Order: sequence, then structure tokens, then C-alpha cells
Amino acid sequence: DGGLLLVWDAVEELFPPGVLDAMFTTYTRLLDHLGDHDWNTPLPPLLPPEQRIVRAAANDTTGPLPDTLLHDGFFTHAARTPHR
Repeated sequence: DGGLLLVWDAVEELFPPGVLDAMFTTYTRLLDHLGDHDWNTPLPPLLPPEQRIVRAAANDTTGPLPDTLLHDGFFTHAARTPHR
């Protein structure tokens, strides 16, 4: 009939609540976009807004920076306790 049959099979217990639904919604939005637009058209944002907010908070790097290098703590600890 010119339609598209989607089969979405997953073990729900392996995913936190809502993840599979969000994945399927994004998947169908992508397919709808590809079916309705020229494939050279930029894609709409595919990440759900709730996840964009969580990622933005996790990646927020504003704040004071240390005066030392990343590995300085390791060498300080090694010098203090060389037997460990």
C-alpha cells in the first residue's frame, strides 16, 4: 500500500523508564523528516528537550578552575606514600 512498517523490538528491562519511548519518538521523527523533505535539508534537533537540559547541566563548566595540573595530585600522593 506504499506504507512503511516499523518493527521496534527491545528488552524493556534493560532500559530506564522512558528511554525506549524517547528513542522510538526520535526515530519516527527522523523518518518523517526524511519522507517529507529533501535529504539535503538540515535535520531538526533530534535530542528530546528534556535530555538537552540534562546534558547542558552535566556539561556546564562554569566555575573556578584549579591552579594545578590534572596529574599533580597523583604525583603528590605518590611522593607522600611511595610504598603504596
